[in-house]
Amino acid sequence: MRVLLVNSAIPTMFGGGEKWFVEAADGLRARGHEVILVGRPASRLLGTAGEHGTPVREFAFGGDFDPVATVRAAGLLRRERPDVVLVNFNKDAWLFGRGAKLFGIPLVARHGLMAYKGKFHYRLLHRWHVDRLVVNAPAILEHYAELGFDVGDARVILNGVHPPAPKPGALHARFGLPADARVVITFGRLANQKQLDVFVRVARRITDAHPTARFVVMGDGAVRERLEGWIDDIGLHENFVVPGFVPDAASLAGDADLFLLTSKNEGTPNALLEAMAAGTCCLSFDVGAVRMVLDDGLESAVLAPGDEEGMASRALELLADDTARRDLAARQEQRIEQRFTFERAISAYEELLTSVASR
Repeated sequence: MRVLLVNSAIPTMFGGGEKWFVEAADGLRARGHEVILVGRPASRLLGTAGEHGTPVREFAFGGDFDPVATVRAAGLLRRERPDVVLVNFNKDAWLFGRGAKLFGIPLVARHGLMAYKGKFHYRLLHRWHVDRLVVNAPAILEHYAELGFDVGDARVILNGVHPPAPKPGALHARFGLPADARVVITFGRLANQKQLDVFVRVARRITDAHPTARFVVMGDGAVRERLEGWIDDIGLHENFVVPGFVPDAASLAGDADLFLLTSKNEGTPNALLEAMAAGTCCLSFDVGAVRMVLDDGLESAVLAPGDEEGMASRALELLADDTARRDLAARQEQRIEQRFTFERAISAYEELLTSVASR
């Protein structure tokens, strides 16, 4: 099967979604499929995929309805002749959908977040260009159904992750953290969705009990400057490290005492899965598929959406009880091994794409 993966992420962006595309390309190629990844010129996405050995194609994405870009997309499809196209953003579906229909190539849209809105042109996109929709959390489909979209044949495939290669001691050494300090981390795209102002306010509560605690926020994105402003506003500049994009963030996570996910919405959050797989004790708001990840006795790690006080209180309980924290971390790591492996997820995608291509 020849698969064209399309992701118009801006050049500096490399979060969970972009990492998923790189790893999906790796996984499908390892199973004998031909894969080409299309992205913006000089992007971290294409650079990383190229380093992994995936053939890449640079494409200058215009606006969502750019007629020139649509023609160029059709030309790329005509040259590459894939059996199936898998796209990420709505922009990708608009630009490549017309050519896909012209050449009889099925198009699959993967939504890791709620990408459709209740507007007429989104319904046209879904009806005209998308042959199959796949999402990584049931909540996304429920939201779309409430908006009136026909999602009867859509598929839910929860994310899976590779266990990160551990780097004991690297987190403290790289960022100059005191050996005896409590360390709380988060990582991923620095976007509004992640509610990093909430993370900072939870940090403020933690430092009341642990003045020497350190907080490491790894990633880059649109709210980085605001994040640094929030940190300065509450006087925690000495307690925070904001190093920017860290490609091996998951491998560093095992040294941390806690990982916090404060997002207001998610699909299946890769950063949470990776931190759990690294053996880090994790707490998260109940968004997206988090409740499905942290169930079967792990519910104490899930807080109501936006419950800053509850997350801070639970974090302080765990920081005060090493035995309880390590036990919860071990059970969370086991949960990944049992239910959220990368191989399980890529097998489901292979089956889906093969089925769509054969039609």
